[in-house]
Amino acid sequence: MLCKASSTARTIFILLAIFSTGCISSRYSTAAEPEWTNRVLKVGQDRQKTNELPITERPYRPLHFYGNTVRRRHYRGTAVPNMQDFARTLSSIGPR
Repeated sequence: MLCKASSTARTIFILLAIFSTGCISSRYSTAAEPEWTNRVLKVGQDRQKTNELPITERPYRPLHFYGNTVRRRHYRGTAVPNMQDFARTLSSIGPR
């Protein structure tokens, strides 16, 4: 009987921990992420302006795996791209 009560309490504690972690991370993930740009390569003043920004504030760019991963981890807490990221990349590099 004691073992079952302990197991139930542990399960409730784990569920509360998961729920509270989800609530906390959702507050941080609502930060305004940078927009996507369709320019894979930037030149001139545009490149200079982008390089002056911290990597977390630069726009997402197609095929820029390192920078996009850093921004995803910063804003979302995960490096894994979601389906919208794949769709934006394909629409950015696709035919116009």
